[in-house]
Amino acid sequence: MTTSNASPRFPLWGKVESALRISWAIVLVAATACLVVIDCGKSTKPKDVKYNIYRGVSHRIFIYDADSLVLLDSIVRQQYPEILAASPDGRSLYVVDRADRYSYAALSKIDIESKQVVWRRDSLGGHLQFLSHGKELLCGADVVRPEDGTVIRHLVGASSGMFGPSTGSLVASTKDSVVAILDASTGESSGRYKPRLSNGLALLPQYTRLHPDGRRVLVIGLNGSVHYSWFVIGDVVTGETLYEYRLALPYGEAGISDDGSVAVVTDPPEMLGIEQSLSVIDLDHLTLIRRFTDILARESQVRFLPDNRHAVLSGRADGHSLQPLRILNVVDMTYQTTTLPPMGLRIDGGLDIGPRP
Repeated sequence: MTTSNASPRFPLWGKVESALRISWAIVLVAATACLVVIDCGKSTKPKDVKYNIYRGVSHRIFIYDADSLVLLDSIVRQQYPEILAASPDGRSLYVVDRADRYSYAALSKIDIESKQVVWRRDSLGGHLQFLSHGKELLCGADVVRPEDGTVIRHLVGASSGMFGPSTGSLVASTKDSVVAILDASTGESSGRYKPRLSNGLALLPQYTRLHPDGRRVLVIGLNGSVHYSWFVIGDVVTGETLYEYRLALPYGEAGISDDGSVAVVTDPPEMLGIEQSLSVIDLDHLTLIRRFTDILARESQVRFLPDNRHAVLSGRADGHSLQPLRILNVVDMTYQTTTLPPMGLRIDGGLDIGPRP
Protein backbone atom coordinates (compact mmCIF):
# COMPACT_ATOMS: atom_id res chain seq x y z
CA MET A 1 0.00 0.00 0.00
CA THR A 2 1.39 3.40 -1.05
CA THR A 3 0.79 6.42 1.13
CA SER A 4 0.38 9.92 -0.25
CA ASN A 5 0.32 13.41 1.28
CA ALA A 6 -2.05 14.67 -1.41
CA SER A 7 -5.52 15.61 -0.29
CA PRO A 8 -8.18 13.26 -1.70
CA ARG A 9 -10.40 16.29 -2.32
CA PHE A 10 -7.64 18.07 -4.39
CA PRO A 11 -5.80 15.37 -6.38
CA LEU A 12 -3.36 17.88 -8.01
CA TRP A 13 -2.19 19.29 -4.67
CA GLY A 14 0.68 16.82 -4.41
CA LYS A 15 2.23 18.05 -7.65
CA VAL A 16 1.76 21.71 -6.70
CA GLU A 17 3.28 21.11 -3.26
CA SER A 18 6.31 19.40 -4.79
CA ALA A 19 6.83 22.28 -7.21
CA LEU A 20 6.64 24.80 -4.36
CA ARG A 21 9.17 22.84 -2.33
CA ILE A 22 11.58 22.81 -5.29
CA SER A 23 11.09 26.56 -5.82
CA TRP A 24 11.75 27.33 -2.17
CA ALA A 25 14.84 25.14 -2.29
CA ILE A 26 16.17 27.09 -5.27
CA VAL A 27 15.49 30.38 -3.47
CA LEU A 28 17.30 29.18 -0.35
CA VAL A 29 20.31 27.98 -2.36
CA ALA A 30 20.48 31.30 -4.23
CA ALA A 31 20.22 33.27 -0.98
CA THR A 32 22.94 31.15 0.61
CA ALA A 33 25.14 31.66 -2.43
CA CYS A 34 24.65 35.43 -2.19
CA LEU A 35 25.62 35.36 1.47
CA VAL A 36 28.73 33.31 0.67
CA VAL A 37 29.74 35.74 -2.07
CA ILE A 38 29.20 38.72 0.21
CA ASP A 39 31.15 37.06 3.02
CA CYS A 40 34.01 36.12 0.66
CA GLY A 41 34.12 39.69 -0.58
CA LYS A 42 34.66 40.92 2.95
CA SER A 43 37.32 38.34 3.76
CA THR A 44 39.32 38.97 0.59
CA LYS A 45 39.31 42.75 0.84
CA PRO A 46 42.97 43.83 1.00
CA LYS A 47 44.07 45.39 4.22
CA ASP A 48 46.05 48.62 4.37
CA VAL A 49 49.70 47.82 3.77
CA LYS A 50 52.22 49.37 6.13
CA TYR A 51 55.71 50.20 4.90
CA ASN A 52 59.14 50.21 6.48
CA ILE A 53 62.06 52.45 5.61
CA TYR A 54 65.48 50.79 5.76
CA ARG A 55 68.55 52.97 6.25
CA GLY A 56 72.15 51.86 6.56
CA VAL A 57 74.25 53.72 9.11
CA SER A 58 77.77 52.58 10.02
CA HIS A 59 77.48 48.88 11.01
CA ARG A 60 73.70 48.89 11.34
CA ILE A 61 70.49 48.94 9.34
CA PHE A 62 67.81 51.04 11.03
CA ILE A 63 64.13 50.20 10.40
CA TYR A 64 61.61 53.07 10.54
CA ASP A 65 57.84 53.19 10.25
CA ALA A 66 57.10 55.05 7.02
CA ASP A 67 53.99 56.77 8.43
CA SER A 68 55.33 58.09 11.72
CA LEU A 69 59.12 57.86 11.15
CA VAL A 70 59.36 56.11 14.50
CA LEU A 71 62.42 53.88 14.84
CA LEU A 72 61.13 50.29 15.05
CA ASP A 73 64.24 48.13 15.14
CA SER A 74 67.77 47.68 13.80
CA ILE A 75 69.92 44.95 12.30
CA VAL A 76 73.60 44.73 13.22
CA ARG A 77 76.10 44.18 10.38
CA GLN A 78 79.81 43.35 10.42
CA GLN A 79 80.52 45.75 7.56
CA TYR A 80 79.03 48.94 6.15
CA PRO A 81 75.59 48.36 4.46
CA GLU A 82 76.22 50.45 1.37
CA ILE A 83 73.25 49.46 -0.83
CA LEU A 84 69.85 48.09 0.23
CA ALA A 85 66.90 46.48 -1.58
CA ALA A 86 63.77 45.26 0.23
CA SER A 87 61.94 42.35 -1.41
CA PRO A 88 58.42 43.07 -2.75
CA ASP A 89 56.90 40.71 -0.15
CA GLY A 90 58.69 42.54 2.68
CA ARG A 91 60.24 39.39 4.14
CA SER A 92 63.83 39.83 2.97
CA LEU A 93 66.41 42.57 2.73
CA TYR A 94 69.26 42.37 0.23
CA VAL A 95 72.43 44.17 1.27
CA VAL A 96 75.64 45.05 -0.53
CA ASP A 97 78.26 45.67 2.14
CA ARG A 98 81.23 47.92 1.62
CA ALA A 99 84.66 46.48 2.35
CA ASP A 100 86.34 49.90 2.30
CA ARG A 101 85.83 53.32 0.78
CA TYR A 102 86.27 52.12 -2.80
CA SER A 103 85.14 48.50 -3.03
CA TYR A 104 82.19 46.21 -2.26
CA ALA A 105 82.52 43.19 0.02
CA ALA A 106 79.54 40.96 -0.82
CA LEU A 107 75.81 40.64 -1.51
CA SER A 108 73.76 39.11 1.32
CA LYS A 109 70.14 38.13 1.83
CA ILE A 110 68.76 38.81 5.31
CA ASP A 111 65.55 37.43 6.77
CA ILE A 112 64.00 40.54 8.32
CA GLU A 113 62.01 38.78 11.04
CA SER A 114 64.89 36.69 12.41
CA LYS A 115 67.64 39.15 11.34
CA GLN A 116 69.67 36.18 10.16
CA VAL A 117 71.74 35.97 6.96
CA VAL A 118 70.13 33.48 4.57
CA TRP A 119 73.00 33.47 2.07
CA ARG A 120 76.08 35.53 1.15
CA ARG A 121 77.90 35.84 -2.18
CA ASP A 122 81.36 37.35 -1.87
CA SER A 123 81.80 37.77 -5.62
CA LEU A 124 78.78 40.06 -6.11
CA GLY A 125 78.38 43.81 -5.62
CA GLY A 126 76.88 46.91 -7.22
CA HIS A 127 73.61 48.77 -7.37
CA LEU A 128 70.49 46.71 -6.66
CA GLN A 129 67.27 46.70 -8.68
CA PHE A 130 64.41 44.20 -8.48
CA LEU A 131 63.01 43.06 -11.82
CA SER A 132 59.66 41.64 -12.90
CA HIS A 133 57.88 42.12 -9.55
CA GLY A 134 60.73 40.55 -7.58
CA LYS A 135 61.34 37.44 -9.69
CA GLU A 136 64.92 38.52 -10.39
CA LEU A 137 67.44 40.85 -8.74
CA LEU A 138 69.86 43.00 -10.70
CA CYS A 139 73.16 43.44 -8.83
CA GLY A 140 75.59 45.56 -10.80
CA ALA A 141 75.70 43.86 -14.20
CA ASP A 142 74.61 40.45 -12.86
CA VAL A 143 71.05 39.12 -12.77
CA VAL A 144 70.63 37.06 -9.59
CA ARG A 145 68.02 34.58 -8.40
CA PRO A 146 66.70 36.08 -5.12
CA GLU A 147 66.02 32.70 -3.50
CA ASP A 148 69.61 31.44 -3.44
CA GLY A 149 71.87 34.12 -4.93
CA THR A 150 72.69 32.15 -8.07
CA VAL A 151 73.80 34.31 -10.99
CA ILE A 152 71.32 33.67 -13.79
CA ARG A 153 73.08 35.78 -16.39
CA HIS A 154 75.84 38.38 -16.74
CA LEU A 155 75.00 41.39 -18.89
CA VAL A 156 78.11 41.83 -21.01
CA GLY A 157 79.04 45.44 -21.69
CA ALA A 158 76.32 46.84 -19.44
CA SER A 159 76.92 49.73 -17.08
CA SER A 160 76.97 48.97 -13.37
CA GLY A 161 74.29 51.49 -12.29
CA MET A 162 71.09 50.60 -14.16
CA PHE A 163 67.66 51.71 -12.94
CA GLY A 164 64.09 51.25 -14.15
CA PRO A 165 60.59 50.26 -12.98
CA SER A 166 60.57 47.16 -10.75
CA THR A 167 57.44 45.88 -12.52
CA GLY A 168 59.38 44.82 -15.62
CA SER A 169 62.83 43.88 -16.82
CA LEU A 170 63.75 47.10 -18.67
CA VAL A 171 66.42 49.47 -17.31
CA ALA A 172 68.43 52.41 -18.61
CA SER A 173 72.01 51.49 -19.48
CA THR A 174 74.94 53.63 -20.60
CA LYS A 175 77.72 52.68 -22.98
CA ASP A 176 80.16 55.09 -24.66
CA SER A 177 78.12 58.06 -23.37
CA VAL A 178 74.98 56.76 -25.11
CA VAL A 179 71.88 55.77 -23.11
CA ALA A 180 69.80 52.83 -24.30
CA ILE A 181 67.04 50.62 -22.89
CA LEU A 182 68.38 47.24 -21.80
CA ASP A 183 66.16 44.20 -21.28
CA ALA A 184 67.89 42.52 -18.33
CA SER A 185 65.99 39.28 -18.96
CA THR A 186 67.49 38.83 -22.44
CA GLY A 187 70.48 41.18 -22.57
CA GLU A 188 69.09 42.90 -25.67
CA SER A 189 69.14 46.69 -25.99
CA SER A 190 66.92 49.07 -27.93
CA GLY A 191 66.62 52.79 -28.56
CA ARG A 192 69.37 55.37 -28.42
CA TYR A 193 69.73 58.71 -26.70
CA LYS A 194 72.94 60.71 -26.56
CA PRO A 195 72.45 63.22 -23.73
CA ARG A 196 72.89 66.77 -24.94
CA LEU A 197 71.60 70.26 -24.27
CA SER A 198 69.36 72.26 -26.58
CA ASN A 199 72.45 74.18 -27.74
CA GLY A 200 74.08 70.94 -28.90
CA LEU A 201 76.60 70.47 -26.08
CA ALA A 202 77.01 66.79 -25.23
CA LEU A 203 76.81 65.48 -21.66
CA LEU A 204 78.67 62.60 -20.04
CA PRO A 205 76.05 60.55 -18.15
CA GLN A 206 76.67 59.99 -14.43
CA TYR A 207 73.23 58.67 -13.45
CA THR A 208 70.39 57.28 -15.59
CA ARG A 209 66.88 55.99 -14.80
CA LEU A 210 64.18 54.69 -17.13
CA HIS A 211 60.71 56.22 -16.83
CA PRO A 212 57.74 53.83 -16.36
CA ASP A 213 56.59 54.66 -19.91
CA GLY A 214 59.60 52.66 -21.18
CA ARG A 215 60.65 55.46 -23.50
CA ARG A 216 61.92 58.47 -21.56
CA VAL A 217 65.18 58.42 -19.62
CA LEU A 218 66.18 60.74 -16.77
CA VAL A 219 69.87 61.59 -16.89
CA ILE A 220 72.27 63.50 -14.66
CA GLY A 221 75.37 64.40 -16.67
CA LEU A 222 78.19 66.85 -17.07
CA ASN A 223 79.97 68.68 -19.87
CA GLY A 224 83.74 68.71 -19.44
CA SER A 225 83.71 69.62 -15.76
CA VAL A 226 81.69 68.70 -12.68
CA HIS A 227 80.91 72.40 -12.37
CA TYR A 228 78.90 72.26 -15.59
CA SER A 229 76.27 69.68 -14.72
CA TRP A 230 72.72 69.20 -15.91
CA PHE A 231 69.61 67.11 -15.45
CA VAL A 232 67.97 66.18 -18.76
CA ILE A 233 65.07 64.05 -19.93
CA GLY A 234 65.56 62.30 -23.25
CA ASP A 235 63.53 60.20 -25.66
CA VAL A 236 65.31 56.99 -26.70
CA VAL A 237 63.04 56.60 -29.75
CA THR A 238 63.53 60.02 -31.33
CA GLY A 239 66.85 60.83 -29.65
CA GLU A 240 65.53 64.25 -28.62
CA THR A 241 66.16 66.11 -25.37
CA LEU A 242 62.74 66.97 -23.96
CA TYR A 243 63.75 68.89 -20.83
CA GLU A 244 66.90 70.33 -19.29
CA TYR A 245 67.65 71.77 -15.89
CA ARG A 246 70.90 73.18 -14.48
CA LEU A 247 72.57 71.47 -11.50
CA ALA A 248 75.52 72.43 -9.37
CA LEU A 249 77.23 69.02 -9.37
CA PRO A 250 76.49 65.55 -10.86
CA TYR A 251 76.34 63.56 -7.62
CA GLY A 252 72.60 63.28 -7.03
CA GLU A 253 69.79 60.91 -7.99
CA ALA A 254 66.42 61.13 -9.72
CA GLY A 255 63.54 59.37 -7.97
CA ILE A 256 60.30 58.77 -9.89
CA SER A 257 56.85 58.15 -8.42
CA ASP A 258 55.33 54.78 -9.37
CA ASP A 259 52.71 56.46 -11.54
CA GLY A 260 55.45 58.35 -13.41
CA SER A 261 53.99 61.79 -12.78
CA VAL A 262 56.64 63.34 -10.50
CA ALA A 263 60.41 63.25 -10.16
CA VAL A 264 62.55 64.43 -7.26
CA VAL A 265 66.09 65.30 -8.30
CA THR A 266 68.77 65.77 -5.64
CA ASP A 267 71.82 67.96 -6.10
CA PRO A 268 74.08 67.52 -3.06
CA PRO A 269 77.39 69.37 -2.93
CA GLU A 270 80.70 67.60 -2.42
CA MET A 271 82.61 70.74 -1.49
CA LEU A 272 82.11 73.94 0.46
CA GLY A 273 80.78 77.09 -1.15
CA ILE A 274 78.45 75.34 -3.62
CA GLU A 275 74.69 75.64 -3.20
CA GLN A 276 72.86 72.37 -2.71
CA SER A 277 69.32 71.88 -3.94
CA LEU A 278 66.43 69.51 -4.41
CA SER A 279 63.98 69.89 -7.29
CA VAL A 280 60.44 68.57 -7.77
CA ILE A 281 59.57 68.17 -11.46
CA ASP A 282 56.19 67.55 -13.10
CA LEU A 283 56.93 64.76 -15.61
CA ASP A 284 53.51 65.00 -17.30
CA HIS A 285 54.03 68.63 -18.30
CA LEU A 286 57.87 68.77 -18.04
CA THR A 287 57.88 71.76 -15.72
CA LEU A 288 59.64 72.62 -12.48
CA ILE A 289 57.20 72.57 -9.57
CA ARG A 290 59.58 73.77 -6.86
CA ARG A 291 63.27 74.02 -6.08
CA PHE A 292 64.46 73.69 -2.46
CA THR A 293 67.81 75.04 -1.30
CA ASP A 294 67.39 74.20 2.38
CA ILE A 295 68.26 70.52 2.01
CA LEU A 296 70.60 68.72 4.39
CA ALA A 297 74.27 68.13 3.68
CA ARG A 298 74.85 65.41 1.06
CA GLU A 299 71.16 64.52 0.94
CA SER A 300 71.42 62.52 -2.28
CA GLN A 301 69.33 59.33 -2.05
CA VAL A 302 65.63 59.44 -2.87
CA ARG A 303 62.93 56.72 -2.87
CA PHE A 304 59.19 57.21 -3.42
CA LEU A 305 56.55 55.58 -1.26
CA PRO A 306 53.81 53.72 -3.22
CA ASP A 307 51.30 56.52 -2.52
CA ASN A 308 53.12 58.61 -5.19
CA ARG A 309 53.17 61.70 -2.96
CA HIS A 310 55.93 61.07 -0.41
CA ALA A 311 59.65 60.91 -1.24
CA VAL A 312 62.10 59.56 1.35
CA LEU A 313 65.45 61.36 1.46
CA SER A 314 68.75 60.25 2.94
CA GLY A 315 72.40 61.19 2.64
CA ARG A 316 75.58 59.40 1.66
CA ALA A 317 78.09 60.89 4.03
CA ASP A 318 81.29 59.97 5.84
CA GLY A 319 82.50 61.53 9.05
CA HIS A 320 80.77 64.37 10.87
CA SER A 321 78.03 65.19 8.35
CA LEU A 322 75.53 62.45 9.22
CA GLN A 323 71.99 63.85 8.86
CA PRO A 324 68.42 62.83 9.86
CA LEU A 325 66.14 60.89 7.54
CA ARG A 326 63.42 63.03 5.93
CA ILE A 327 60.21 62.59 3.95
CA LEU A 328 59.08 65.23 1.47
CA ASN A 329 55.38 65.54 0.63
CA VAL A 330 55.45 66.54 -3.06
CA VAL A 331 51.83 67.76 -2.93
CA ASP A 332 51.97 70.31 -0.11
CA MET A 333 55.80 70.56 -0.09
CA THR A 334 56.26 69.87 3.63
CA TYR A 335 58.86 67.75 5.43
CA GLN A 336 58.81 65.10 8.16
CA THR A 337 62.11 64.50 9.94
CA THR A 338 63.46 61.67 12.09
CA THR A 339 65.79 62.04 15.02
CA LEU A 340 69.45 61.27 14.47
CA PRO A 341 70.74 57.72 15.02
CA PRO A 342 72.71 57.07 18.23
CA MET A 343 75.92 59.00 18.66
CA GLY A 344 79.04 57.27 17.41
CA LEU A 345 77.42 56.04 14.17
CA ARG A 346 78.89 58.38 11.59
CA ILE A 347 78.68 56.75 8.15
CA ASP A 348 75.57 56.90 5.97
CA GLY A 349 74.76 53.84 3.85
CA GLY A 350 71.96 52.54 1.68
CA LEU A 351 68.25 53.39 1.61
CA ASP A 352 65.14 51.48 0.53
CA ILE A 353 61.42 51.00 1.26
CA GLY A 354 59.45 47.77 1.58
CA PRO A 355 56.11 46.46 2.86
CA ARG A 356 56.10 45.46 6.52
CA PRO A 357 56.39 41.67 6.86
